[in-house]
Amino acid sequence: MRYLSTILLALLSVTLLTLALVHTDGKYRDAIFGTPAAEPGKKLFDVESLNQVRRITLTDSEGKKATFQSEGNIWIAQEPWNDRADMLFIRTLFQFTASLEVQEVIPRKDLELRDFGLRKGNTRVSMYDAKGENICDYRIGRQAAWKVPVEDGKSTMGTSFIRLADKDLKHNIYLCSSPVNNIQNLFNNQFERFRDHHPFYFSHQFLDKTRIQNDEGEVVISRETLRSPWRITKPLDLRVDPTALADLFTNLARLRAVKVEDRANVTLPTAEQSDAHSREIAIHSDGMDEDFVLRVYLPEKEGETVALATVSNRPDTVFHLPMTSNDPGIISLSQFQTGVNDLRSKTMTHLNGPQLEKIIIKPQGSLPTLLARTTKTTWQVLRKNGYEAANQNAVISLMTAVTRDKIEKFVTDAASDLSPYGLDYPFLQLAFISFGGESLALAFGREPNGENIYAHLIGKPNIWQISPETLGKIAVHPWQWKTSHVWHIPKVDIEQITIHQNDSQPVNLKYAFFSEQWSATRGKTGEETDVTAELNPHRANNLLNSLESMEAQRWIGPMHPQALKALQTPDISISIKIKRVDDEGNDLPPITKTLRIANTPGNIITFAKVDTNPKSPDASDEDSYFLLNPDTAAKLKVNLFE
Repeated sequence: MRYLSTILLALLSVTLLTLALVHTDGKYRDAIFGTPAAEPGKKLFDVESLNQVRRITLTDSEGKKATFQSEGNIWIAQEPWNDRADMLFIRTLFQFTASLEVQEVIPRKDLELRDFGLRKGNTRVSMYDAKGENICDYRIGRQAAWKVPVEDGKSTMGTSFIRLADKDLKHNIYLCSSPVNNIQNLFNNQFERFRDHHPFYFSHQFLDKTRIQNDEGEVVISRETLRSPWRITKPLDLRVDPTALADLFTNLARLRAVKVEDRANVTLPTAEQSDAHSREIAIHSDGMDEDFVLRVYLPEKEGETVALATVSNRPDTVFHLPMTSNDPGIISLSQFQTGVNDLRSKTMTHLNGPQLEKIIIKPQGSLPTLLARTTKTTWQVLRKNGYEAANQNAVISLMTAVTRDKIEKFVTDAASDLSPYGLDYPFLQLAFISFGGESLALAFGREPNGENIYAHLIGKPNIWQISPETLGKIAVHPWQWKTSHVWHIPKVDIEQITIHQNDSQPVNLKYAFFSEQWSATRGKTGEETDVTAELNPHRANNLLNSLESMEAQRWIGPMHPQALKALQTPDISISIKIKRVDDEGNDLPPITKTLRIANTPGNIITFAKVDTNPKSPDASDEDSYFLLNPDTAAKLKVNLFE
């Protein structure tokens, strides 16, 4: 009985110890029993634990080291150089480590490590947390021949031989796959690629000032707050070209040296030499105490392919920057557009269309055209009888001319006499007024010989030369603001439609709106023959619908010589007699609207014009000829009879 109680106590102790081990953290169990080999199909390292890494040491097979320490959102190399690390390659190393997936476990016993690239030429990767505790420690051997298909079945991942560095874990070699291929190339030349070859590391979202010193002088671009628009503030207060500024920031971020050296190993030009051959680009981020200044020492000899450079926040580093490059993936110094005319806005204005309430177009010697709108309506044009819908395409064309078309040439920024540019008596002025009451006005002039076209903001000394194509986008005639809808012919008021087509006899149609009945006659006045029985009512209805909805392809003005000549002998003429009543319901003499259509040879162009008889002030817009879509013209020439 005494032995039985002893046995029971021993069994109870073993049970409690087993339960304790089961509920003990994995690393303590591993310390007692040893770490088991990672299984095929599993990650070699715990991905979440890699988020705690704050220090990395790389060691080659000869014992040479590179150490990197995390400082906020960047990594700093502490050896073999005291410099910023390249974030791209730090991230690549993390991605490789996190993605290592075991494909096969190979027992180490009786194997030669050199056969796996794990003796000479291997690289040891050691990662630590902020307390200095090891997160992962492994050696990278050579690449293996085996490729692992990825899920999409269209590509493969490479594999490498990996060996854990811990002495208790060195008994296995792991064949691991990773989407990061050729990681071994990253460690060449004593880890040189991990030294950041980019002079700048910044986010353009937090920049508030950029200063450029070049052979033209100094250019300063700044903004009051991070939400304010950028402006050139020196040498003049000018609008910035957003595309040019974005290209500048992109090129600065992507600029990469072909070689980086310690300052102690390089002889830079003296102060006297550098003043004439140096350029500077400085950036400042919101909240920074000082600018980061890139100083480039241009070579004195022609044909040199690189320029030496320094950056103020990395004083111990000298960059060899490419002067030119034929590789589109490499940014060179020759690609930087840093002159004031390179960076300034190339458009006449930066108007915001939705904020505009009124536009006034004032040609010299003509009445102005007023466009207006509310926040809930589209643009309207003021006519004699009030506001009418404006041609929205003409509005778009006008806004394109003043906000998107590029200026051909910046003539001067200090004009005191406007007469050489014809701007003392401009032939055209445009005024833009916003809902907030802010206004802006443009003037356009020609030099005395009429060759070049100039423009400027009224009240500003900046003169630009613009292209004839840009000027041509601005509608200056009232007829250009007419919508594409040709006329208004209420069906209920139609008394008669008369069609003259080439040499055919005229056709007269009468339409009863309420009964939707048609009648037809053919022949000259006094010689008409009733042909109602032969008329196809469906075709007549389609003709009426086509007439009612007819739209101009483009208005071409009242003085178009080709249209004038063609319409003297029209291919078809359609006259519509419309009854009228006064405000008290009394009948007025009817009016007749006549549409004439003529094609050019080959039916390439279809001209058209509407005339009203008797002519009234309401029909002033009918003075303009217009182009008609050939398909529309074909619908109007349809045979109405069976």
